[in-house]
Amino acid sequence: MKYSALNANKKIKDVLVKILDQHYLGTKNNDVIVLYLDTFLNNLNIDTSQLLQILSNLREKKIIKSIEYPFEKILTDKDALDVCYLTVPVNFRVRSESYIKKLSEDNSSKSGLILYLDKNGNFWHGDKSKNCYPMGTSGGRFAIIKYLVENEGPQATSKIAYFLGEKGVRSVMNEIGKIKHKIKHHLKLTDVIKNEKPLGYCIDPKYKIVITD
Repeated sequence: MKYSALNANKKIKDVLVKILDQHYLGTKNNDVIVLYLDTFLNNLNIDTSQLLQILSNLREKKIIKSIEYPFEKILTDKDALDVCYLTVPVNFRVRSESYIKKLSEDNSSKSGLILYLDKNGNFWHGDKSKNCYPMGTSGGRFAIIKYLVENEGPQATSKIAYFLGEKGVRSVMNEIGKIKHKIKHHLKLTDVIKNEKPLGYCIDPKYKIVITD
């Protein structure tokens, strides 16, 4: 599945709208929202890992203050997580409604940079002769980029290592660091690959990457 920034914005918006509904159901001065995930995830078309990524995004944007959950479940099985607690600021509704409006405007626009990856390992945007990282297909860099493009949301380093076969977790982390350095040098972009701790690596949702022949 190719990663779509517009689709990511819609998911964030849908989650935030549902959280806002939960807040409206609370008391007037309620600053803690309880999400029971077996019901919260209904009709959202996302899994627990994607929800945690979205919540982390909302925390970075200061829409919510903190996220609490049974940490041992995150370490063993994300899908086993059944509840989490969100602490929100006093101006949560205003912040949320403003951010929802922004996401809606982003989805209606044509903004966002499109990158291309071809079968020979060329990774570029715009003028291919000027903004291209010719990584080739040997080694693991091409496989890592392609894996992140085809698998939506944060991917654990251990999963990437398993996919690559012979590479260990430390080797994957080093390779991703080198990829990011090369992308910065050749494409003049610093944020194509994000590390969503503790969940893993993903393509920044503001970019759309198209795999071509």
